[in-house]
Parts: sequence; C-alpha cells; structure tokens
Amino acid sequence: MQRHHNLDFLRAFAMMMGLVIHAPLLFWAPDFAKVYGIENIAPAEEWVNILGRFISSWRMPLFFSLSGFFAILVIERKGISQFLKDRIIRVGLTCLVFSALYDISDGSFDYTTMHLWFLYELIIFVFCFSILYKLRFIKNLLGKKISAKFMLIFALWLISTVPLAYILNNWWHPSALKASSGYFDLKIGNTAAKTLRNEVELIKGVYPQFKKRNYLEAEICPVFFGSALNNFGVKELLDCFVDIAPPPQPKSASERLIYPNENDFSGFVFKIHANIDPNHRSRIAFVKIVSGEFKRNKNYYHVREKKLLKFSSPLTFLASKRSIVESAVSGDIIGLPDTGNFRIGDSLTSGEDLHFKGIPSFSPEHFRFINNADPLKSKQLAKGIDQLMDEGVAQLFVLESNGRKIIGTVGALQYEVIQYRLEHEYGAKCS
Repeated sequence: MQRHHNLDFLRAFAMMMGLVIHAPLLFWAPDFAKVYGIENIAPAEEWVNILGRFISSWRMPLFFSLSGFFAILVIERKGISQFLKDRIIRVGLTCLVFSALYDISDGSFDYTTMHLWFLYELIIFVFCFSILYKLRFIKNLLGKKISAKFMLIFALWLISTVPLAYILNNWWHPSALKASSGYFDLKIGNTAAKTLRNEVELIKGVYPQFKKRNYLEAEICPVFFGSALNNFGVKELLDCFVDIAPPPQPKSASERLIYPNENDFSGFVFKIHANIDPNHRSRIAFVKIVSGEFKRNKNYYHVREKKLLKFSSPLTFLASKRSIVESAVSGDIIGLPDTGNFRIGDSLTSGEDLHFKGIPSFSPEHFRFINNADPLKSKQLAKGIDQLMDEGVAQLFVLESNGRKIIGTVGALQYEVIQYRLEHEYGAKCS
C-alpha cells in the first residue's frame, strides 16, 4: 500500500501545534489552572490568546478529516468488520478506561469525558461512518468521479452542520446531561462546584417551578443572587426582568381609571431624594409615567400647586450614571430636579386634575424627640429635617405647647439613618 508522506507530515504538524496551544494554556485559559490548585495566573499577551484560539479552530477538525481518509485505507485493506472491531478496542476502550480513571481521581463519578471529549466524538463518527459504508453509500460514492460542483455542495453542507453539531453535542454529551458537569469544576473549583450542585438540588426539591402567570398575579416573587459590586448576576437579573416584567398597567385615580395607551400625559411622584449629589445640594423627584409621553422643555400641570412647570433637565439613571432624557413614555421613570415644589403623591398632567390613589403611606410606631447637638448648626438641622421628611423617610410632629419636634418612624433603625444623613449631608448633629 502506498505511503502518503504528505498526510503523515500534516498529521505530525497538527500534533506539534498541540504543544503550541497547550504549553501556554494556563495563561490564555486561566480557568484550567484552578484544576491544579494554581491561583492568580497573570493573563497572557493578547497575541497569545489569538494564536491559541486560531490553532484550536482548525486543529481538531483537521485530525478528524485525516482520520476519515485513513479509515478508508484501513477498510479497503482489512474490511469494515475488522475496522469497526479495531476502533472499538483502540478508541472506545481507551475512552472508557481513562474516563473511569478520571472519575475515580475526581470522586464525582459522573461519567464525564473531560479532556477525552474527542474520543467520544470519534466513536460516534466511526459508527455513523460504518453504517453508511455498510449500506454501500460511501463505497458507491468513492467509485464515482466527483465533480467540483459536488465538492462545493459538500463543503457548504459540512460548514452548515457545525452549528447543528454544537447543539447536538450540548444535548447528548454525557457531561451535559447532568448538573455535575466538569465545567463548573474548572470554573470555580471542586469544593465550590460540589456545594453549588448540592444547593441547586435542594432548591429544585423545595421550591416549585417558576410560572410567569403566578408572578404577574403577585402570588410569588422571584429571588436573584448576585453582587452588583462584583458585577456578578446583574446581566441575568436584567435579562430575566425583561422577559417576565408586565407591560405598563392602568392606574386608579380619584376621578377615574387612567390607561397607559392614552395620549395625554400623566404621572405621579413616588419618591424624593435630597442631596443625591451632596456637592450641589441637588434634590430629585422621581416620577412614574402612567400615560402619554413626557417631553423635555414642555409645560406640565402641577395638580396640587395648580401651576405649570417646565423641566429643562429631566434625568434618567443607570447605577451612578445620569443622563438627560428628551422624552419618556408610560411605564418609564424619570428624575425631575426639584426646588421644593414636589411631595410624594403629587400628580403631574397635561392639564387634567388627577389625584392618583394607592401610594403607600405607613403609620409611625416609634416616636422620639430630636435634640440639636450643635446650636451653631440650627439652620442646617432645620433644613435637613424638612427635606428628609419630604422624602418620606419619617414623619415630623411639633408640640403646640413648646414647639419641640418629634420624629415618628416605622422602625427604630430609621433614627440611625436620619442621624447619619443629617451629619454627613447637612453637617448637623442631633440626638
């Protein structure tokens, strides 16, 4: 049988490329370092990442193509039965033994192939190839003259099957059938991965499956775990919120029911935040738009004050970033710079008198006198108390007999919040 030295060289070249990508593997894929207990690996230069991923994109497909070519030579020399027997022993037995050894060393016993994934894939190709050859499909094809047009169609078909193969691999691969996939061990370590699996199983066993209908009817409330500081879980929360959040709903007012698809603008103040920027003593009134469209530099009717107001700098917020918004529609929330015109529950409309209902107001259960600890800061203390009370943090009562001020709160911890904000935002101390 003729020796194909060019293909031997190509196979040897692909094997050498394996050294190129595996030698710096810990640097351009730092997650693999955790398998060996190595932490804080310095990231590689960008060109190392590009080179490694480029080689990985064609190296294994090249091996599989060469394997198919040499499989034909073996079949022609030994026959299909002997070929299948040899591959089961050389590939299947190797995959089974070393996968079992990995499970024994890892202690997971989840039958994952891990780094031997290519052996598992190769077994699938061998069986499919043998069946097609047995049906004489490939044998008849090899006996014909193959045109350039056929090769082009075959190449396009091969390229189109790559996404399909990726999907099937995720569905059928043994490591993807269970939550015990070795992927988590690589990402977070064996101990943390084991804890994660146990907690996931506990959650599945205790809590019922999430149903959007129950959420929209306010029967259940989803809970997300993450960290905004570490940017962990934030994207998942936002994506899920987009999927399950209801559209803008009608809102009841004393006069009538307002629908979100109405043309006339209406909204209400549900929160006021003073000193959102302590350097400028800014005060923002947050407005929920119920209907219509809000536009910048347009006059709107303040129902309680019975006057028109124009807003040149309406704001929208994303974390600590703020930006001026030109327009907003029903369901949106905007921040309006406020100089003391708004209170929680105030209505803002295109001209109609509307008084929205259903804005929560809690009755205080704790009452304490407020004492000025620094008489030189009396003006700052009075201003701070007035602005914090406008926010709805607490309620202020004044004794008619001597004018002493009493602050009423729902919980005792609110007094500590008030003290802290008065001292750090207004420079006034109190007890």
